[in-house]
Formats: sequence, C-alpha cells, structure tokens
Amino acid sequence: MKKVIYSILAIIACNFINAQVLQKKISDKEFANPAPENRPKTWMHAMSGNMSKIGLTKDLEGMADAGIGGIILFNVSAFIKDGGKNLIPLSISIK
Repeated sequence: MKKVIYSILAIIACNFINAQVLQKKISDKEFANPAPENRPKTWMHAMSGNMSKIGLTKDLEGMADAGIGGIILFNVSAFIKDGGKNLIPLSISIK
C-alpha cells in the first residue's frame, strides 16, 4: 500500500515540476497590458433585471476601461420584485 501512495505522490510531484518548466516568461510590457484572453473576469449580479440599459452599458464600459476582460452575469430573483417597464428584461443579449 505504501508503494502505491509513494507512486501517486511521485507522479503528482513530477506534474508540478513539469508545470513549472512549461511556464512562459512574459515581459513587463505584456504583464502591464495583457492579451484580452488573459484579462481578469468578474462576477456581476442582476437583481431580477432591475437595471436600466443605460446603467448596464455604463457598468460594462467602466469595467472595460478598468481592464476587466469579461463578466459572469448572474440573475438573482428570489424575493426581489421586478423593477418596472423602464428596466431591461432578463433575456438581454450582451455582445
């Protein structure tokens, strides 16, 4: 049984070592201005769609200006009333 455990630990250690070797070195310029696919993403809540199209647009523009690469938009609707006709529907398509 000890041989199996040691074998598993050795395989895991080799994978960590291999991952360290395969890392790409990046320049200071690349670090300061990462490619779009490497930018951070954030979590955003829509509370039963209680946001205006203008407000959502300003939020997304502000995030883009701050260097945020994308969002995970999560609709929270439990015990939250719909805001009314001036707000965007939950099925909005963001492109």
